Amino acid sequence: MIQLPCQLGSLDIVDCANVEVIISIRGKEKEATASNNDAIKFPALKYLTLVGLRNFKKFYSPLMEGQYLFNHQVSFPVLGYLSIQRLTDIIKIWEVESMIQLPSQLRLLEIRDCANVEVIISIRGKEKGAIASNNDAIKFPALGNLTLEGLPNFKKFYSPLMEGQYLFNHQVSFPVLTYLIICGLTNIIKIWEVESMIQLPSQLLSLSIRDCANVEVIISIRGKEKEATASNNVAIKFLALGYLSLEGLPNFKKFYSPLMEGQYLFNHQVEFPCLLQLTISAVTNIEEIWSDTLPVNSFGQLIRVELRDCNKITSLASSKLVARFQRLQYLNITQCDSLQVVFRAEGRNKAGTNAGEFMFPPQLRELKIEDLPNLESFFSEPPLLQLPSTVTLIEENCPKWRHLPNC
Repeated sequence: MIQLPCQLGSLDIVDCANVEVIISIRGKEKEATASNNDAIKFPALKYLTLVGLRNFKKFYSPLMEGQYLFNHQVSFPVLGYLSIQRLTDIIKIWEVESMIQLPSQLRLLEIRDCANVEVIISIRGKEKGAIASNNDAIKFPALGNLTLEGLPNFKKFYSPLMEGQYLFNHQVSFPVLTYLIICGLTNIIKIWEVESMIQLPSQLLSLSIRDCANVEVIISIRGKEKEATASNNVAIKFLALGYLSLEGLPNFKKFYSPLMEGQYLFNHQVEFPCLLQLTISAVTNIEEIWSDTLPVNSFGQLIRVELRDCNKITSLASSKLVARFQRLQYLNITQCDSLQVVFRAEGRNKAGTNAGEFMFPPQLRELKIEDLPNLESFFSEPPLLQLPSTVTLIEENCPKWRHLPNC
C-alpha cells in the first residue's frame, strides 16, 4: 500500500467505459486476502467520485467474492464527499465487519442511477441473523446531505435490518442530516419505521420524496400501527424543516401511519413550525391536504404552496384554517380534476358569520390556477369574492371559475 499516493485528497473517475477495478495488488488476484496487512487506506482522501463506469466490478481486486463496492479492507478515515453514479453491476455499497469501518466524517453521500444496488450497508456475516441490539446500530455522525435516486432494485439501507420494506429504522441514525432526497426507489413502502420521535433527524431542513411508486407512509412508529393514537403526546415535530416535496407517490396513504382514519395529508399529530414551501404532486389518494385541527404553531410560516395532479382532492382544507396562512404569498394549483373550491366553508363561527367570509391570506401575491375543470371559487360560501388588488391571478382552462374583478 506504500506505493499508493498517501496524500491524495480528491479522486474523480468519470465515464471510463472499460474500467473494472480501481486498485489491484500485483500477483494477488487469485488469492484469498482477508489479512489486514493487505488493507487499503487513503489517509487524506476527502472527495471520491465514481461516475459512468458501466463495467466496474470492484474497488480492490483481491477482495473476497461479492458485488459490493467497498469492504473491511478499504478505509477512508477522512472521507467527506462520496458520489456514486451509473455503476450498473454493484449490489452493495459497503460490506464491513463493524460500524467503525464506515467513514465517520462523511458529510455528503449521493448514489444515483445504479440499477442493481439493493443495499447501502451490509454487516459481514449477519445477513441471516436477527439483530435488535443497539450495538449494531449505524450512525453517520457528520452526514448532512443524503441523496438516493434511480435505484429500482433497492431494498434496504442496512441489510441485517428486521424484515420490512422501509428505508430506515431505529438502527440507522443521522444526527445532523439537513438535506434528504429520495427518488425512484420503487420497492420501498415506508421511509422511516422508528421506536420514538427522537430517532428522526431533528435538523432536517429539506425533504424530497419523488417517484417512489409503492411508498404508502413516511413515518411509522414501530408496534403502533394497530393502536389508536389520538394523543398529542405522540405528535411528530420537524422543528427545522423548511422545504417539503412529495411527488409521484400513487400509493401514498398517510404521512404518519398511526394517524386517525382520514384521507388527508396532515392532522394535529404532525407539526412543521418552520415550513416555508410545500409541494404536492401526483399523490393520488389524498382528498384534502389539511384536517380541521392542526397544532397551533404548524404551517404558519408557509410562503409557497404548489399542488399538482392530485385528482381526488376536492378542497385544500376548511376555511377555518385560512387565518393560519398569514405569510402565504404564492398558491399554485394545477391539474386537480376534482377540486371544486380552494377552501370549503365550515358552517358558522362563534360570531355568527359564515366561515367562508374569511379574508384572503393577507400577503397573497399570486394565485395560479390551471387545468381545473371543476373549480368554482376560492371559498365555497360566499362563492363570489373580489380578489384583493395586490393578488395577481393567473387562470387557464378553469371553465367553472367564478370570481369578481380585483377590488
